[in-house]
Amino acid sequence: MQDKPESFKILAVDDNPTNIKVIGNVLHDAGYRVGFALNGREALEVLMEVTDYDLVLMDINMPEIDGFEALELMQQCDECKKIPVIMLTAFNNVENIVRGFDLGAVDYITKPFHSKELLSRVNTHLQLKRKSDQLETYTKELELINATKDKFFSIISHDLRNPIGSLQIISKMLRASIDKNDQIQITELLDVLDSTVGLGSKLLENLLQWARSQTGRIIVKPMELQLAALVDDVLELVEAQAVGKNISFTNAVPEAQVVYADRDLLKTILRNLLNNAVKYCKPNEGKISVLAHTSPKGVSIQISDNGIGMDVQTQAKLFRIDGNITSMPGTHGEEGTGLGLILCKEFTEKMGGSVSVLSKPDKGSTFTISLPQTEQVSQ
Repeated sequence: MQDKPESFKILAVDDNPTNIKVIGNVLHDAGYRVGFALNGREALEVLMEVTDYDLVLMDINMPEIDGFEALELMQQCDECKKIPVIMLTAFNNVENIVRGFDLGAVDYITKPFHSKELLSRVNTHLQLKRKSDQLETYTKELELINATKDKFFSIISHDLRNPIGSLQIISKMLRASIDKNDQIQITELLDVLDSTVGLGSKLLENLLQWARSQTGRIIVKPMELQLAALVDDVLELVEAQAVGKNISFTNAVPEAQVVYADRDLLKTILRNLLNNAVKYCKPNEGKISVLAHTSPKGVSIQISDNGIGMDVQTQAKLFRIDGNITSMPGTHGEEGTGLGLILCKEFTEKMGGSVSVLSKPDKGSTFTISLPQTEQVSQ
């Protein structure tokens, strides 16, 4: 099924006002949206400012910058060179036609032209461009799907296997310690067991939520929430898991602060960011705080820590679903996959918001969740 003419926008470039009028009338009567330029310089200025043109009809013989030079300059612009150009020429000779093709043109029409020929060639190349754009979109989607699949299998084959393997080892050691009635060793192994089960549980929970997100099975249900109370609930869970590091937590969110969000998604985001802060805080020195404020654009929630921080290169790799991404070990050797931060980004975007980070090595990190004040949900 072909796209309707009104969905396309065409730029007609000719220094002759009569030709411009004729071309404009033919295209307009056929339903196309049309823009105009009187020479190559004007055409390039228009294309630099307005990026939604689907096709250019370019006269060759023009003052200032002719069609050939305009074609050559278009090839130097990443966006412009994707736009197909049909040459309009009164010179029906092979040399000029070949030169135009060499410079990137996709077709040519000799003047004076017949309106049916013009419309037929225009329609052909517009449909080809639309198919090309769709193919490019599908290619990018497939690349993302492949990266997602690779990350998924990486987690299953390596990261999820690690805690399971550790449990097997701990089980054998516990059995031996029980046989020897070594209470000190039993207590130490039980502590390791708790930590290992906790790691596996966090990973599995994130993995399941992420899988649901990828298959579109998460339904966003935004509502007005009391943010301070929500943060308290999440901190209670995180503090229990961070007992071994002796880290101090501060909930500095104003009691009256309201946020419009999905309760479960926001709790998952906060839990992952707070767990991430715990992971990179030094034992007995760590300080983690949660703040929030309202701006004209919405509500910003900040999770700050005084941990080990990260350099610019590491920050650039965060939030990316990439098979090469690995999480840095924590200050107690805690392992991770980076999946939690990817979840934070995806869940925040599903609620119409964004997530960002500011960090410096040895200076700590601040993650900011920005959410709109009104409903902007992406299912």
